[in-house]
Amino acid sequence: MPKVSRRRQIIQATNVAAIAMMVNSDSGADSDLEDFYFFSMHQLQRWYLEARNSTTRFNSRYNMFELQELPASSFLQLFRMTFPCFLNLLQLIEQNPVFYNNSRNPQREPPIQIAVAICCLGSNGNGSAVYQLKNLFQVGYGTVDLYTRRVIKAIYELRSSLISWPTKCERIESSQVMQDKGLLGCVGFVDGTLIALSQKPPIDGNHYFDWKKRLDFRLSNCSKFISYLAGFPGSCHDTHIFSNMKVAQSPEKYFDPNQFLIADSAYTNDQYVVPAYKGKDLLDDWNVDFNYHLAQSQVRIEHAIGILKGRFSSLRKMRSQIRGPKEMKAVVKWIITCIILHNLLADLKDQWNELYEDEIPEPPPDIIDESEIAGYDLRALLRPITLAHFED
Repeated sequence: MPKVSRRRQIIQATNVAAIAMMVNSDSGADSDLEDFYFFSMHQLQRWYLEARNSTTRFNSRYNMFELQELPASSFLQLFRMTFPCFLNLLQLIEQNPVFYNNSRNPQREPPIQIAVAICCLGSNGNGSAVYQLKNLFQVGYGTVDLYTRRVIKAIYELRSSLISWPTKCERIESSQVMQDKGLLGCVGFVDGTLIALSQKPPIDGNHYFDWKKRLDFRLSNCSKFISYLAGFPGSCHDTHIFSNMKVAQSPEKYFDPNQFLIADSAYTNDQYVVPAYKGKDLLDDWNVDFNYHLAQSQVRIEHAIGILKGRFSSLRKMRSQIRGPKEMKAVVKWIITCIILHNLLADLKDQWNELYEDEIPEPPPDIIDESEIAGYDLRALLRPITLAHFED
């Protein structure tokens, strides 16, 4: 049952009093009723019916000190990253103009705003309720949303530096690593994932239902998120979304000869994408074995997506109301911000770079001549190489 506000209750009581005064206009015993009516009208002329209570705010230094003094496990649970990584993020965005204004009342310090926003990005279900975050950080209801929007804007501006297609040298390094897995020339993986929505958008809302009748966003990406495309409704197929990515539309700008992405069977086999076999092709035992070895490496992008949604649980179900283009852009920015943070945290661990820190990568050997590659099935050429790699 919907809760009736106090203002609505006074309006209803005033209307009843006005009707009663009209009915009893001939009698002189309605002075109390008139007093109540005029008192109610006076109350309704006020902007606030009750005095506004100020929210208790902690001293800024005390806040930062408390963050630093939190146990490592508690800090990681609340803010989805370790304290050194938090300081690194702070260093990257604390000078952003969004955190400063010319008002006499300066904003809260960037560390506190970032802490509130990261906690919001990493929360789902009841934990994502503004009331929960208000009590946790002792700020106002609207302040939680305000801080989150500011931090998203600041982090979103880092997307070109933290989500970028690998350079020629980096692609060669990736190809060398995947050569040990029997996938000569592989420079990455591609897959899509669903971002559930809690409410159906009013415009073309039925398009957002996936095959399980859930409201979803589509996100297509290449693992360690070197490329992405977000915002398609859940009814769209992975192949259709990938075809709208720049990587698919102009592959010659992103791949050297004999380089490709690994994908699952939902994608189309072409010169730059090697998907798993499906359908009648699985009657061939060699194709089944090839799929098995392909899946051993393809699982990396599944792990990356799992880490992304596990760390930033808000992506498990977006609770924003999408009423139009403005809200749609805000939700897409929210998703991309989580991807940027995921890549930042992955870079800080620096596990991949240490492997080739002191080595100069060499180009991988050619599978076939560049001038002839358009006439060949790259997957068919790769299959015997991969299977031979795993032979005893």
